[in-house]
Amino acid sequence: MHQVDVFLMVWDSAAYTIHTLEETQRNANRALLTALSARQRDCLAALVKFAAYVPLCVKKKQMIEGAVVRLLSYILEGGEAAPCVVEWDTFSLLVTLSLGLPSIFPNIQGIAIGCQQDLHLLQVCFLAHLVQLLLTYEGHTSNSNMEVDDETDEQSDEGTSTTGSSDATWLMSMFTHCRSLANLPTTNVEPQHLLSYVKESCLPFLRCCGLFFHFLTEVPAPEELQSSVWVPESEFYCLLRYLGLAVNQLRPTFIEPALSELVNKWCSDSRVGAMVSGAGSEGCMRSWVRINQLVSLPHDYSELINTVSQFPCPASSGDDSRTPTMCLVCGKMLCSQSYCCQTEFPEGSRQMVGACTYHAHHCGAGTGIFLRVRECKILLLSGRIKGCFVNPPYLDEYGETDQGLKRGNPLHLDAKQYARLHTMWLSHSIPDTIAHTMESNSSVMATEWQHL
Repeated sequence: MHQVDVFLMVWDSAAYTIHTLEETQRNANRALLTALSARQRDCLAALVKFAAYVPLCVKKKQMIEGAVVRLLSYILEGGEAAPCVVEWDTFSLLVTLSLGLPSIFPNIQGIAIGCQQDLHLLQVCFLAHLVQLLLTYEGHTSNSNMEVDDETDEQSDEGTSTTGSSDATWLMSMFTHCRSLANLPTTNVEPQHLLSYVKESCLPFLRCCGLFFHFLTEVPAPEELQSSVWVPESEFYCLLRYLGLAVNQLRPTFIEPALSELVNKWCSDSRVGAMVSGAGSEGCMRSWVRINQLVSLPHDYSELINTVSQFPCPASSGDDSRTPTMCLVCGKMLCSQSYCCQTEFPEGSRQMVGACTYHAHHCGAGTGIFLRVRECKILLLSGRIKGCFVNPPYLDEYGETDQGLKRGNPLHLDAKQYARLHTMWLSHSIPDTIAHTMESNSSVMATEWQHL
């Protein structure tokens, strides 16, 4: 692996880990730092600090400089070779630039410490995130706990109750300006709904930034970010203050002429309008508000059995699969624990793996969660040789599982049990669950998980 790929991989890993933790906290309706275990805090602190020190370990500084300058050119210059603004992952961009820029000026700043330069980067990336939201807004209204009006404390601090209205008016003018530059229609949009949508969609980005700079700078977080009761509206303003952004929402932050020129350059890219119009917001930009979910399952287990009753083995000529297995991440049906569907992996290694193991490598980077339909079992896999079975989300009228379908009682989906499986998958706890199960049950070790 090339050395430049190593430090970029470390920075991407830090950004992805932070984003995953934020999503897990939001899924549990918790404030940013509420109920974080010592293990999570220590792991994230070590990862962020290690990522900050990586540039010092690289002998050829030109490689880091080249990567950082290339990203800066995407923001400042653009061009056909650069991705357009709706394709950017703004938080990963912020992490990479914050950790990589100090290597360009080693005499001034050796490593990232959360200085004024990082604040400017945050403002630019926040602006890019806002532009993304305005360009991909489709007119739907917010359905979260975010309120349209400003919080009472902010109104009293500013001495006016019309701040929300003025922010909505300014945001509406920016919405019209950005979309006109991109040749996108400016449909009839309610300014207050647009403001609510932007605040709701900006909160996950701000939460990720708060986690990153909290563990990078070790600046104590406000008590509000550790509250047992999560109030998104209040946390929005708290994060603005903690990150050093304008407390009066967004307007005062982006009045610099240089930033206005950046917005014009981003939105004038001919690819923006075509990409948004052709693919929609979900096609060109990941929704920050939407939390990744497992596939939807029918309430009645008999419906699920009927759907796989005629599932053919992909490797045979029309024969039914003996062990049809559904990937709960993407919903694909597989023929598990059968020699007919084994695949050589890695290619050229002469090592054969089962359909689930092979699918988990491509669908979940080696980690997978599957439902063996005819046995009513949940299969967890991690790597090629580790796995276990856990209780399925389908229970009978007595609240008991029926693994193997031996009793034959009607089974129905239990929402709480399925939510626990979702939390396990979302928080990347599948390897931990497998390890604990293998330690407590010696028979699990004897199973040839790579053939499933």
